[in-house]
Amino acid sequence: MQVVKSEFQGFCSGVERAMSIARKARDESAVNCGRVFLSGLICHNRRENENLGLRVICDDDFDKAVESELTLVIGAHGASKALLDRIAEFPQAKIVSAICPVVEMNLREIDRLATETGHERILVYLGSRGHTEAESARSRLRENDFFVSTAKEAAGIAERQELRGKEVEFMVQTSFSQEIFDASVKSFGANGARCVMFNGICSDCIRRRKDVEKLAKECEVVIVVGDDISRNASELTEIASKSGAEALLVADASQLRELASEGKFNACNRAGVISSASSSAGVFDEVCECLEGL
Repeated sequence: MQVVKSEFQGFCSGVERAMSIARKARDESAVNCGRVFLSGLICHNRRENENLGLRVICDDDFDKAVESELTLVIGAHGASKALLDRIAEFPQAKIVSAICPVVEMNLREIDRLATETGHERILVYLGSRGHTEAESARSRLRENDFFVSTAKEAAGIAERQELRGKEVEFMVQTSFSQEIFDASVKSFGANGARCVMFNGICSDCIRRRKDVEKLAKECEVVIVVGDDISRNASELTEIASKSGAEALLVADASQLRELASEGKFNACNRAGVISSASSSAGVFDEVCECLEGL
């Protein structure tokens, strides 16, 4: 069986940066006898979070913050406004930002709109409910703003009479669907809204989508390396399937071996492998090595 490797063989630059910052904070804390916590998952991959060895902060940790030094690492996808306000109550606490620069740019734009006066622009944020980044953005929205997850939901809001002629700004989760984003903007425009687009979909996500589609057209089977809690990993798997290949999402080499034992690769002559944005190069290499040994 021939193994075709994508050019995307590990973390995106934003997650790579976040992991590096978190490791540094962890190691410095060990030297200084401090305590380090995460605002949430550092990235959407349970294995990588476990390997990091830091846990997510809880209420008990805040109760002890008065007694000892506390460092909070904000993960790649940001944190809710409520959590940031809570940590601000402890001036001795140290905040270390590992937020992806693209995510941070989007959150700053939301904060800017929330404090800017002199216009009635409405914000429509498109994202996946429950996703750390999307919920972080959602916590910053004003009462008259909208959080949207589907094109159908956007179309329903766009039909509201009070939005006709209004200036509407669209922002989006960095790993969100371009198709849903475009359809949502089109719905508002068709109903008379004046649309302003702030398209923050990550260029790395866009390139991975194109590459997995290419792999699917060249290979019978496409293996996406990543965790099923990752929006990016799930989407790459969906794209590969829609593009004609048998698409398999595996977290690591052990899951690949399980699939092999079920005969998934018995008739496969050509298999493609691509990493999601939140899976490391080391895991990608292990999966490829395992596949080549079948």
